[in-house]
Amino acid sequence: RDQLGMVFEVGQSIFLAGRRVKLYPELHVRYENARGDWWTAVAVRPTLSLSSLLPGKIDLVGAVGLEFLHHPDSADYRPWQADGDRQDWIVRAQLSVGRAFTSWLRGDLSYRYRLNHSNSRVWDYQRHEVGFTLTAKAELLKPAVARKKGGH
Repeated sequence: RDQLGMVFEVGQSIFLAGRRVKLYPELHVRYENARGDWWTAVAVRPTLSLSSLLPGKIDLVGAVGLEFLHHPDSADYRPWQADGDRQDWIVRAQLSVGRAFTSWLRGDLSYRYRLNHSNSRVWDYQRHEVGFTLTAKAELLKPAVARKKGGH
């Protein structure tokens, strides 16, 4: 789908337990103007995330969000067979654990869940995703170290 989209996100970190736990409420608002009018969408999703540093330098991150997705020009799009414009309620949840092995290598194991409930039965579904990610970081260009005044 060809589209032009705009996203607005705002969130706030709230540190607890001596900065070892972080609560992160966030609001996500999205508009997608699609070439096919029935795909044009407006969405609002509040999300609450919680992260913590566990023993062994293991990171734990969990999040849950509820999204309302509305396709305002979709009432006449027959394949969806919806009563009026298509409207979806989407529950998202995720949990991940990760650890940095070295200064340049990190591993993460994650689980994501999505429950899509729509007034068009075509878009009612559940999705479970499990993933393992290895991330390697390379610094190709390091900034020059500033010299102290006095020549030493």
